[in-house]
Amino acid sequence: MISHLTSHLYLLLEEIRRLFVLMRRYWMNDLSFAITIYLLFLGVLYMGGALAGQAVPEQAKAATLVGMLMWQLSLGCMSVLGWSFYNEAAVGTLEHLYLSPFGATRIFLARSVANFLAMLVVTSISGALAILTTGVRLHLPPLELAVIVPLSVAGTYGFGFLIAALTLTFKRTQQVMQLFQFFFLIFTGAAIPLEQMHWSLQAFGEALPMTAGLRAMRAVTIAGAGLGDVTGDLVRMVITSAAWLALGIAVYRMADRRARLRGSIGQY
Repeated sequence: MISHLTSHLYLLLEEIRRLFVLMRRYWMNDLSFAITIYLLFLGVLYMGGALAGQAVPEQAKAATLVGMLMWQLSLGCMSVLGWSFYNEAAVGTLEHLYLSPFGATRIFLARSVANFLAMLVVTSISGALAILTTGVRLHLPPLELAVIVPLSVAGTYGFGFLIAALTLTFKRTQQVMQLFQFFFLIFTGAAIPLEQMHWSLQAFGEALPMTAGLRAMRAVTIAGAGLGDVTGDLVRMVITSAAWLALGIAVYRMADRRARLRGSIGQY
C-alpha cells in the first residue's frame, strides 16, 4: 500500500517537474498567454464603459477582473487534457503512455494536477498586471480561496475528459476546445452578467461548473464575504463539478475502450 502511494506520488512530482521545466524553457509562451488575458480584460472592461458613455464603476471593474481570471484558470485546466492527447498523438508518443506501468489515465490525471498549479502562477501574473494598471482592489482571504478555487475548476476537468474522448475519436478537436472556451466565457457570467440573459440561457449557465464558483469568488473577493455566506454556491459547486467530472470520465472510458478495440489510439 505504501509503495503504491509512493509510486503515484513520484508520478505526480515528476509531472510537476516536467511542466515547470517546460514553463521555464518556453516562458515566453506562458507570459504571452497571461498578457493576452490581461488585454482581453482591458478590452471587455473599457469597451463596456465606452458603449455606455460613462466611466466604469469600481465594483464593475472588480467583478470583470475576477470573472476573467476565473475564466483564464478554467480555460487552462479544461484544455490540458485535450491538448495533451492531441500533442502526444501528433508526435507519436500516445501509445507509449498507454504502455506505461501507470497507464495513460493516471498519467493525465497527474498532469492535470500539475497543470492546475502552473495555471495558478500564470493567472496570478495576469491578475497582478490588471491590479497594478487599473487600481482594482480585491480581498484575498487564503482560506476562502483555497476552498473555492479548486472546487470551481474541478468540474472543468470533466469537460477536459470530454475533449480527450473526442480527441481519441476524431483526432483534431481544436475548434471543439474553442467552442467550450466561449461557453465558459459567456454563459458563466465571466464577461456578461448572467441575469441579463434569457431564462433558458441562465438555466444552461447555472449547469456549468464555474458559474456558482465565480459567484462565490466575487462575493468573497469584492464584498468580503466568508464561506458561511456562500454556502449555497458551495453546494452547487460540489454537485455540478462532481456531475461533470463523472460524466467526462465515463465518456472518456467509453472512447478509450472503443479506440483500443479499433486499434486507433496511435493513429493521427
